[in-house]
Amino acid sequence: MRRVIAAGLAAILYNGILGQPAPAAPPPEVPLPPVAAPAPATGPATEPYVRHAVVIPPGFHVLSANGINVICQPADDAWIKAALAAVTPTTRPTTTPSDLLANFQRAKPKLITTMSADLALSDSKPVADYMDNKLGHYLQKLVDLKVPSYFLVTSQDELKQLMKAGWSDPSLYYNQMTDEVRYTPNMVPTLDREMDDVLVPVLSGEKEPTDKRKDIVVAAIRNWNHGVDNFIAQQGLGLSQRLLIQCIAENGIVPLKLKTGQQWWGMGVLACLSCKYQSMLTGQPSQFLLDEQMKDNPGNPLKPASIDLLHQTDLKDIKAQYRGIYLDAFSRKATRAVNNWLEKAGEGAIPKTITALRKDLPADGDAFVKMLKETTGVDVSPWLAPQE
Repeated sequence: MRRVIAAGLAAILYNGILGQPAPAAPPPEVPLPPVAAPAPATGPATEPYVRHAVVIPPGFHVLSANGINVICQPADDAWIKAALAAVTPTTRPTTTPSDLLANFQRAKPKLITTMSADLALSDSKPVADYMDNKLGHYLQKLVDLKVPSYFLVTSQDELKQLMKAGWSDPSLYYNQMTDEVRYTPNMVPTLDREMDDVLVPVLSGEKEPTDKRKDIVVAAIRNWNHGVDNFIAQQGLGLSQRLLIQCIAENGIVPLKLKTGQQWWGMGVLACLSCKYQSMLTGQPSQFLLDEQMKDNPGNPLKPASIDLLHQTDLKDIKAQYRGIYLDAFSRKATRAVNNWLEKAGEGAIPKTITALRKDLPADGDAFVKMLKETTGVDVSPWLAPQE
């Protein structure tokens, strides 16, 4: 999961610092990416969104209990009610959105003070406003997020017959050639509106004993709920870090207007500071979070060591399908360089450097490296060059 955050971090950083779009990145304003990409809009941008509601198949109805919705045939009501009564809570994720929100509320004064000092801000109001209006706001929305799931209890053959007769759902596709039904969860979490209904087929043989069908339904509901809880918990971790990155960028890094050959420093600072603040929300050591951002990504054939931070490649010169690979490697090496710099210069070097940059931005990357050495006493050049 941290590799996903690192990839998103690289794209967001480039989008803000370089001013060039990174195609694979979810924009910070849409903090919860979809599980399955929504279908392209067919109408104008101003057309109001029509929420999808599950259509109940002919001959079926809905039974609800304890927040669980089951679509079944009336003849199955008795054992379905027994199944609903048998569903027990699943194992709680380690860090839920509720945990993040509670930790945020406790840590908010320290978070505002620390970030304002790190970014050399004389007025902490912009940071405080962001914490309330963005980070706290979206964490609360994530806590309140409800996934309206409907469990369709039926058999494989019956499901095919329903679809042949004209009933459908966006998550289901009937292939006439193979006479098979394919299911793709159509779960698109949203924080700005009520979620679409999500259909979850629970299939069993019609001739199987009732007790076995009951066990299948109970297991399916628990597994689904467990998966949803863990997915939302992961989204909370990614959401909080992305919003912290955005706050640091808006209030400290982007206004500097760093030039080519200097932008690695902004990327690394964003990563280091966001991990520092994220640890206040998760309780995880900041160095652990940072190590995850710096280590090689086993899924990326381009190794960070090969990147030249001082002479970065223009994204326009990289094919669109390969930009994400470059961004990921660049971000990891930039984070390593800034982390090495901070280990020698101390965290006070960040506000000291920001203050110097506000007064006089160096002409290029080489001049910036020279300024860093004069300002903080550390030569960063060995960490910027490509290595074999």
